[in-house]
Amino acid sequence: MLRVGLLGYGLAGRVIHAPLITATPDLELASVVTADPRRRSQATTELPGVELLRSPEALWAEASSHDLVVVATGTAAHAKLTLAAVSARHAAGGRIHT
Repeated sequence: MLRVGLLGYGLAGRVIHAPLITATPDLELASVVTADPRRRSQATTELPGVELLRSPEALWAEASSHDLVVVATGTAAHAKLTLAAVSARHAAGGRIHT
């Protein structure tokens, strides 16, 4: 079972990525990162038991307990967040799944 962190719970995170992750037998949606109060409320209702984090840095701090990160934020932030995820996972001594 691969534990997944989802960055972003807007349209892409909520409608596309979270449902695909939760429907895949070998994936567990472990955490969702969003600071938006409305989206946090939606995630609490729609994804019971999933940890809610307020920042990417909070996810990086838990990098060793995640196997995969899905970046579902605005397109402009994708490269920066992807590189940060790789760095955090490497610093935690883990492997990277692609």
